[in-house]
Amino acid sequence: MKNVGASKRKLILNYLAHQEGYISAEDLSSTFKISKRTLYYIFNALNKELLSKKMEPIQNVRNEGYYLKKETKEKILKTGDAIEESAPIKYSKDERCNMDILLSLISTKKVTLEWLSEIENISRNTAIADIDRARSMLKKSKLALKNDPKHGYWLSGKEEDIRWWFHEFISNHSNLYREMMSSEHFQHFIDCKAENQFIRGTGAWLEDVERLTGKHFSDDAINILSVYIPFVIQRIKKNRTVGPLKEYELNVLKTYPEYKLVSQLLKFFDIDSEAYENEVYYIETLLLSSQINFISSESKYAPQKFAGLDAVVEKVILRFQQISGINFENIYELKKNLYVHLLACYYRVRYGVKYQNRLLKEIKKNYGNVFSFIRFSIQPFEAFCKHSISEDEISLISIYFGAEIDKQRKNWPADTVQKVLLVCSSGVGTSAILKQKLQSLFPFVGFEGPITEREYLKQSEIHENLVISTVNIPEKNKKVITVHSIPDHQDLKILTKNLVQFDIYRNELVSSILDVVSDYAKIHDFNGLTQGLIQLFNKPNFKTGTGGIYQPMLSELLTDHTIQVVKNGGIDWMKAIQKSASPLLREGKINQEYIDAMIDVVNQHGPFINIGKEIALAHARPENGVKHLGMSLLKLDKPVDLVDKEHPVRIFITLAAIDSTAHLKALSELATLLGKEEKLEQLLQAKTKEEILSIITEEENIQ
Repeated sequence: MKNVGASKRKLILNYLAHQEGYISAEDLSSTFKISKRTLYYIFNALNKELLSKKMEPIQNVRNEGYYLKKETKEKILKTGDAIEESAPIKYSKDERCNMDILLSLISTKKVTLEWLSEIENISRNTAIADIDRARSMLKKSKLALKNDPKHGYWLSGKEEDIRWWFHEFISNHSNLYREMMSSEHFQHFIDCKAENQFIRGTGAWLEDVERLTGKHFSDDAINILSVYIPFVIQRIKKNRTVGPLKEYELNVLKTYPEYKLVSQLLKFFDIDSEAYENEVYYIETLLLSSQINFISSESKYAPQKFAGLDAVVEKVILRFQQISGINFENIYELKKNLYVHLLACYYRVRYGVKYQNRLLKEIKKNYGNVFSFIRFSIQPFEAFCKHSISEDEISLISIYFGAEIDKQRKNWPADTVQKVLLVCSSGVGTSAILKQKLQSLFPFVGFEGPITEREYLKQSEIHENLVISTVNIPEKNKKVITVHSIPDHQDLKILTKNLVQFDIYRNELVSSILDVVSDYAKIHDFNGLTQGLIQLFNKPNFKTGTGGIYQPMLSELLTDHTIQVVKNGGIDWMKAIQKSASPLLREGKINQEYIDAMIDVVNQHGPFINIGKEIALAHARPENGVKHLGMSLLKLDKPVDLVDKEHPVRIFITLAAIDSTAHLKALSELATLLGKEEKLEQLLQAKTKEEILSIITEEENIQ
């Protein structure tokens, strides 16, 4: 039997040969979608092969990770293929279970335990245990793995749930799927050649869709759609169809160019688009809801502006600025990118297209404050969609604002000599996060792009000094470093070793130090000492979110000294702002100029500081009189009209921000608190400072 795992061993060896520094087992397991146990099995097999060819085995440094010695790397890269395809390899338990489900779904032949045991290189008992585990895994998808002597194993459940499982499999196990489709070993179950032709044909059709509609998909979207649409078409041919979509708007969907293009696609595959009109709508909504990078107006069916969405985008940005206390200097790019994103999001939400963000945990961890603000800011869009927005969707929207905040922290030098090209397969927001993160850590480098994988592959030559990519791509004439979409600590360590050489100022400093050392001491390894000093002086701050700046909690800013509970006494909104800010003025954190500036902002722009029911958050730019970070709160027994009767306010909060980040944690807590109707009502009804403080600290304990 031909070994089906050697290609993965080659990939791992090639990956190690191209890496600088240590790679942890966790990172390798995540990158190649295998268990640690399988990884160690691969290491053993690789080391035996390397030693047999008189090369040093894979090295391991405790608490750091794995690496290949320089001589071994050079030999592997020179020969291009140092590993024989002889020793079989076992798939991980997770891989085997997903393969069992997939084969039960798409196999053209009967799937039996005997066949599964043979192709997965496992015993019959292990195959039985895998089937039991696969059945447990399928329960959350509301599916069942059944079998009988005549048909073997097959997948049972609602068609919508079956399609969703396949969509998630393609999204999370694309490498495994490609490996199966490229292996002759699976020809018994799948016509891999025909399947790959189908996928390539769909990819070409998607390029036509992009050209004709002007909507250009992200690489990730193209990779998923080019596999998923052929799967759907095959299901239609088997008469496995879906019912009408929820909130089905037949007349509206028929007006879009995607309707005609999908109908033509089905006719090409001898499917009557009128008889299967529900499937036309189904595939159409897939196209409409897929992530797009940009919209071009130079196309046959260039889309018109979606009525009302522009205004919604502006409202979302305004609410974000209100609750975060951040004034974006130039929101043109943010508005353009957010419009493109929310257009696809609208169709996902409106037509019930499921979306699961693989980066959800990482985004909440790295941009938790921004995530809280978006929960509050997204309400106009939820009203527009007439649906609530899931955390998966909120996390995607958060990265656009996170990138904009990162952009405002520092003006990057325009005259950087060394250039690095960024390649990102995800959407615009994730690409922007990656670029801003790297630019903040390595300001001495000029980061170009990001460009898509497809754009990179079309280039015959790379003019930049280095390429950093979030997807595995072939090297051209410049080195490629692969990182995660949101770089982790290991990624940053590797990037540091490769990028510090570009910091001319620090390198000149190292040269000066070496000159002094050379005068008074004998240097045994000049090159080693040079590189060590360069990395020492260029070690960036890897702390996420705020670059290590301390962010106080809400209870640290709103205290017994900065909260006031008073009677209205007939004051107007201007006097209310003055009184709300008085504790900060008394403590020397602001001057009168800042209070005047807050009032002027409302006079110029209206009651935009009204951020919720009877709540106002007053603030101005830091340069208008802020000396130290601070917040204060004024609670009135009766509301006052903020400019007009349409905006009654009972609680005035004053924010004195010193920059764009130090106050974010406190306002994130405030946004979360105000987003809970019960807590908001408690604040509005509070009659003492102690009650307000209790509500704040109670909420902090929950968070």
